[in-house]
Amino acid sequence: MSKWRKSKYLKVITAMALTASAVVVVAPIASEASSFKDVHRTHPFYDDIKNLNDRGIINGFQDGTFKPEQNLTRGQTAKIIASVLELDTLNVSNPNFKDIPTTHQYFGAIAALKQEGIIDGYEDGTFRQGDYIERNHVAKILANAFHLKASNINSLPFTDVRADYKEAIAALYENNVTTGKTATLFDGSSNVTRGQMAAFITRSEAVGHPIFQPSQSVTFKVEEYAASEITINGKTYYFDDSVKSIFTTENKTALTGAEITATIKNGVITKVNNVVLNKAGSAEKEVVFKTNATLDSITINADAVIVKNVSITGNAIISSNVKAKVAFDGATITGDIIAEAIDGAKASLENKNASHTTPVLTIKNSQTGKVHVKRNNISIMSNSVIPEIIITTTISAINIEGAVKKVTIESTAKLKMTGNVNFERLLLSTAVELALNVGGVVNYLFIGSKRRCSNYNRFRFTDQYVVDSSGFNCNKDYDELCSSCFPN
Repeated sequence: MSKWRKSKYLKVITAMALTASAVVVVAPIASEASSFKDVHRTHPFYDDIKNLNDRGIINGFQDGTFKPEQNLTRGQTAKIIASVLELDTLNVSNPNFKDIPTTHQYFGAIAALKQEGIIDGYEDGTFRQGDYIERNHVAKILANAFHLKASNINSLPFTDVRADYKEAIAALYENNVTTGKTATLFDGSSNVTRGQMAAFITRSEAVGHPIFQPSQSVTFKVEEYAASEITINGKTYYFDDSVKSIFTTENKTALTGAEITATIKNGVITKVNNVVLNKAGSAEKEVVFKTNATLDSITINADAVIVKNVSITGNAIISSNVKAKVAFDGATITGDIIAEAIDGAKASLENKNASHTTPVLTIKNSQTGKVHVKRNNISIMSNSVIPEIIITTTISAINIEGAVKKVTIESTAKLKMTGNVNFERLLLSTAVELALNVGGVVNYLFIGSKRRCSNYNRFRFTDQYVVDSSGFNCNKDYDELCSSCFPN
């Protein structure tokens, strides 16, 4: 029988507190199930046990037995399911179960299944690998692992089915994976034996999808979505738990017309990589995009947008379509914030009318990398310390409110800087004409390769100073102060 891989169907079914599978053995012995002392050809699970044993998925014990009536543990179940699906158990993310250290013999299998959305732990953060696995848990695991669904979950003959397991049990019943303990009882809380698990798996393989679908990247424009699914080009995809906080009812306005690049695996959106927000708010009411998900990047391509709580591993781009304001609130941005310039004739017009166009970038309770200012006459307001602001291109005006470790001026134009800001260091790549009209403190001034040290106890930028190619020159009225703060 050829090997194949399968991934998750993920939580179209409810979140499960189940576990995963595998038959652990002290040492593998025979390659034929018939060689097990306790598994004869007349055994009801003989073919299933032989099938999995021939494939190296399950083994027996040192005494030559298989013990088909012995109950399986959750850890053993994890191991066998991961083996059947041929999951990578080495390159995995730590699910951080309190009772499963990375050195545990089942860590790789448990982590791989958790990563694929096939299993989950308990609310107290444990996995309980040593507990026996129940029929309810196995139903959810198999439905997730082998992409099994029921056309009618209300057709079950069983009278003892819990609501949170109903969909999974119906999927197994409809696909002839299980017939129940009796005609009317499923007996979900009873344990599953090693022999029963072998049968459940081979039956699931027979009706599940035999083709492994690798992850694929899909780019689409958001039109409409439900709580657990979205239709893209006529095909329905389901949401992994990791992205559900993006596709909420509260975010529907912000996601109107948004362009999204996502990773899809086996019909499930497992990650949202990039988001371009195209829906603008107004002066009276901003559009709010709020999620605790992690994105690779985000682009704000509309005015009056607030991005809240998101984690971004790459850059956050503010396009030239932002005319008035944009804000990050409670965000963590590992990359940089880039305020893009307006090109061509629009940029020229904006420079001429800078006083009439002052977009405000607000950074509130957020962590970010560098802020690249490529747009003229922007105002940056932050209650967090910004590592560095880089003023590029031909910027002639900027306002900064807050604290900045470093401001690098690469602009070659005459620059007017206003606001109230504390600098650790101010760097001019080349000597240019700079008008500073700010309240605050500067610790060090660098001009090209020259460094000018400020006496920050006395020197505060509340008046205008001019720097040109000949060096640092103060206004005439402040010569005495400057000679104290910037001795030659």
